[in-house]
Amino acid sequence: MRFEKSVTHRPPAGIVLAAMLLMLVAWLLGCSSPSVYDQYREEPVVECLLVAGEGVEEFKLSRTLPVDSPYDSALAGITGARIVISSDRGDSTVLRPVPGRPGIYESPRYIINVRRRYRLRIILKDRIITSETVCPDTFSLMPLSKTVITYLKDQPVVRWTPSRGAAAYYISITNLERSPQKIERPFADQDPYADRKSRFYWTLGLETVIYPWLHNYYGYHILRVYAIDENFFRYLQTSFQNVREMTEPESSVTNALGYFGSAVLCARLPTSW
Repeated sequence: MRFEKSVTHRPPAGIVLAAMLLMLVAWLLGCSSPSVYDQYREEPVVECLLVAGEGVEEFKLSRTLPVDSPYDSALAGITGARIVISSDRGDSTVLRPVPGRPGIYESPRYIINVRRRYRLRIILKDRIITSETVCPDTFSLMPLSKTVITYLKDQPVVRWTPSRGAAAYYISITNLERSPQKIERPFADQDPYADRKSRFYWTLGLETVIYPWLHNYYGYHILRVYAIDENFFRYLQTSFQNVREMTEPESSVTNALGYFGSAVLCARLPTSW
């Protein structure tokens, strides 16, 4: 492919005038349309990921705040809600509020099981919020070829068996050192996540490559792979908000925003670099 210096061509004067008129009309229409500030409407937001083998440790129920106001968890948290989670086996639990944490509810003794359908019902003063999820089946990680990775040399591949009912797989790699040594990476000053001890991403496949140079610290790391349901996957897929349109991530909850999903976790302490 070859790039050459472009030659400037002047369009006819009539076309330029028409273009200017169209731009003026578009500007006038834009001025008369309501801004995102005018369109604000308070909505409840549900954030809950049920994990097989665990209790309901943290169920978050909050409200949207105006885009021009600072986020305040105490102000955003919704209290006084009745939240019930039930399964297709007939068992259920009523979540209780966590003291000192507005909008956070829990039921740690209600253990989630694979291949069960769970239903959510939230009763607020002005609405009833519902949703449901089917927890994916168990799966397992395959053995790794090596557990010590040489920085800038090794690229181990992590593989796992398929999970029935999983829409995708969510991977997290977290440094476990108390005072880890920082990896000096090129352009790290331009990376907004350069100080984080964890990296997260998702994949549709049954394997992932560990690139140590995409991480920030040397030392021991724990690898977690979650088989996630369709609800949480769609939320992740659409969670990169359009700043201009202020679009919300896809919601799997009726009469609210957010997600009510489920997952199965496999974890391993596989790597040190």
